[in-house]
Amino acid sequence: MWKGRLFPSIHRVYMLDEIAEAQHALEERQQFGEIVIKMS
Repeated sequence: MWKGRLFPSIHRVYMLDEIAEAQHALEERQQFGEIVIKMS
């Protein structure tokens, strides 16, 4: 946190067609930080 702002740690950005892989990473707790799903 810096001056009251949060900077989330993003582990990986997945495209929408990779949603199954993103779900698997969440279930297996393979990520460190947030997982982002990009819609387009």
